[in-house]
Amino acid sequence: MKFNTNKNSVALRIKQIRMNKGYTLEAFGKLFDVSKSNVLKWEQGQMLPNKERLASISKIADITVNELLYGSIDEFISNNTDILLKHVGFPFPKTFEMFDIKNGINDYIDFEREHNNKEVTINDIDYLIKLFSALISDIVEENIIKYIDYNIELLENNQNETISALVTAKEVLNSLNNKLCPIDISLLENDSITFYSSFIKLIKDNLLAKVNYYPVFHYLVEQLKTDNNKPLHQRLYEIIDKYISEFTQQPENTQIKNELVDEIIETIKK
Repeated sequence: MKFNTNKNSVALRIKQIRMNKGYTLEAFGKLFDVSKSNVLKWEQGQMLPNKERLASISKIADITVNELLYGSIDEFISNNTDILLKHVGFPFPKTFEMFDIKNGINDYIDFEREHNNKEVTINDIDYLIKLFSALISDIVEENIIKYIDYNIELLENNQNETISALVTAKEVLNSLNNKLCPIDISLLENDSITFYSSFIKLIKDNLLAKVNYYPVFHYLVEQLKTDNNKPLHQRLYEIIDKYISEFTQQPENTQIKNELVDEIIETIKK
């Protein structure tokens, strides 16, 4: 797998190495049989040294080539998120922009250090890829799928409102539409009910669609989530939560029980 590097960051590291060692541009270039203009191009981020020279520069600085090229784990993740997402089978960067990937990886690294006595560094690229894959799997399972499964009823029970919200999200839908989970955006204007039905079915049945269209789904839910539009089970949970503390303090209070039952019945009727 070929990874991206930030040439400007590499350039700054090369310049810092040269200056720390007290070399002029010309003297530094002589170490690698290149002109000072080549060294200047390295330090300006216009080009990278070849593999052999990268190894030599790293050796002079007593660091690894990975440390020279990628700097830190945060820098590596920032420059290669799209590549890593494609590698793990979820090439949908707009979705994962909604989650803090870098801090998530750092949490996994902390866990490895504390529980498995393993120190993960920028030199452990293969292990970083495993942690990244585990993090993305957790986000998909614990955040995306559960969120969709919990809120899909809201969209199904509010067809007209969902269609209106879909129309306002048309630009985002267009940007997410792709060959892995295509959807006919033109139907949104020509046959909005068919588009709505197709969108709901795709979200319910297709894992890749769940992940890819999660930003739109999340937007729709936030648009529809008013007190009157919440799914029935969510409203009932909230009613019960409201009375729990009163039950704890007055478990035999008949009036409280009657009020709870009345509110549940009225909510179901609505």
